[in-house]
Amino acid sequence: MAGLPRTGLTPLGLGVPEEIFSLEILVRLSSKDLVRCRAVCRAWRRVASARDLLQAHHRRQPSLPIVLLSNNHSSSAPDLHAFDHRTAGGGGGEARLQLVARANDGSDAVGVEATCDGLLLLSVCNFYPFVQRDFICNPTTRQIGRVPEIHGFLATGLYRHPPTGEYRLLLHTKSEDLLHKDPFYVFALGCSQPRPRCIGGTPELSGFFCAPVVVRGNLHWSWWPVPVKDHALRRITVFDTTAESFRLMRSPMAHKGRAYLYEADHGTLGTYGWNDSKTAIDIWVLHDYDSEAWSRKYHVKLPKLPVAEIGGLESRQATVIRDGRDVFVLYSSGQALFLVDTKGTLLASSQLDGCTIFLFTQRIKESLVRHSFFSVLQGASDDCSSIISWPEGGV
Repeated sequence: MAGLPRTGLTPLGLGVPEEIFSLEILVRLSSKDLVRCRAVCRAWRRVASARDLLQAHHRRQPSLPIVLLSNNHSSSAPDLHAFDHRTAGGGGGEARLQLVARANDGSDAVGVEATCDGLLLLSVCNFYPFVQRDFICNPTTRQIGRVPEIHGFLATGLYRHPPTGEYRLLLHTKSEDLLHKDPFYVFALGCSQPRPRCIGGTPELSGFFCAPVVVRGNLHWSWWPVPVKDHALRRITVFDTTAESFRLMRSPMAHKGRAYLYEADHGTLGTYGWNDSKTAIDIWVLHDYDSEAWSRKYHVKLPKLPVAEIGGLESRQATVIRDGRDVFVLYSSGQALFLVDTKGTLLASSQLDGCTIFLFTQRIKESLVRHSFFSVLQGASDDCSSIISWPEGGV
């Protein structure tokens, strides 16, 4: 760890080298407990606030699905929650949802447009008349600011630009063109540019459906069937975050409908999709990235439910969760969420009576890293705290 000695004892009072204390002990704590360590003394505060430690701590955090819950008996905007599979005790027990954020000012809708390194790009909307406000935030540190410069654009991704270290938004203009032949734009958060910068178009027949998945430092999107009858035309769109350019790669000839992406084991790419009857999910893994060779890894048959589903099978949504080498499927059915393993065994469920459920393809991953660009955004924003609120008892 930069700035920390590699040998010798430290003034922490533990008789343990700081590097071992940081990278072997502190890094394993929850975010709340790590923040509490800063209150012990100045030496602990320095160690527990080191940026290298916070980045290492972030890398250890699980990537959790984001769930939007809309109360059917309330006019308030939906809430954003994270589903933490680690709270499931197994055996079909109850799983808990963790509140991430909610809109407070009479807004009609809130959405997650992009995520990266613990940062979320949120859109808060009013319908009559239609007004959309865009916010970048870190729910863990509760830093937040408005991004009015991207008004009139749609966010396709959020990424860290390796050469500069800037966090940038990949944008395109609002268009009815499903193939996104319009040019794309880049906007660096906290920069002085008044408008997003055009970087040109994408390869032919590129599609953007689900949230991007980061593999080898590049963003990957699955194809949106519009429909595309020829499977050979289906491709995965790749955005090189260093060169800021696009290319296409092969997708498995597997899914007739929409295909979704996830980060598989060993930092490679995975894809999944429903069968025709929406009773099973096929999961494929890219076992050789350079040759673009795919293989089917799992065929997950979902358990039969004892009660009829509200909205029928067509209302089902699903996402794949990876935890180390373990793979799970989280799916919504009516007003409930179910977690199963790759054998289709029910591990946990969450009954959400009176709520409409939407599973985002974006993920949230806790980060205690604070970013200086928020100081610039705050100066140009309204009172963001009156628009977005956080759960009580945060870090």
